[in-house]
Amino acid sequence: LIAGELHRLFPDAKFIYLFRNPIDVYDSTIETFHGGELYGLQASYLDVTEGLNLLCEPLKRKDVDALKIRYEDFCLDGERVGQQICSYLDIEYRPEILNRFSEVRFSGGLGDPKRGQFDKVAAVSKEQPLSYLRRRLYADWLARISEDSWQIAGYRRDEVMAQLRCVSRASLKRQLADLRAYASVQKAQTLIKSSQNYLVKPSRLGNIFY
Repeated sequence: LIAGELHRLFPDAKFIYLFRNPIDVYDSTIETFHGGELYGLQASYLDVTEGLNLLCEPLKRKDVDALKIRYEDFCLDGERVGQQICSYLDIEYRPEILNRFSEVRFSGGLGDPKRGQFDKVAAVSKEQPLSYLRRRLYADWLARISEDSWQIAGYRRDEVMAQLRCVSRASLKRQLADLRAYASVQKAQTLIKSSQNYLVKPSRLGNIFY
């Protein structure tokens, strides 16, 4: 969400952009940061609705020094992409970086909380079955991605939308769980809208579903 600001603060830096199929991003966001449930999804509202557009904004400029990598390409051919990354950074490529990166320790609370659970580049994860509600939400979020962002990220809107239509249907238990979460979030949205009447500026959360 702050890619443009980072380029402004560090104009001489080298940037590596890692893009991923938006459907998998939505699945991963819900699973990793919300325990697989829609509860609390307001906290990721900007990430899923405007994240890709904001991420791609700096790359519209021709003077930006950046390397674009697709997550799927990295998983399928980690050695080739790893060499590409090292070449861009002007550092020596070592094969062990693909299977020993879990040994690297980072401080701070940002990033993927599951990063320490993997020790090598793995194949692309399988698609998760979707409830009708999630399919509807995903379609709405995909529709918000601009054509420029699709092109910059290296994906096609029609192909991803077709993929969404083919994703298997979730179990009845998941369908009901998502509906309960929907009702809970809608209630929270009502409270947010009511509180906005007393604020000078409207909340940036907006409405997740509409």
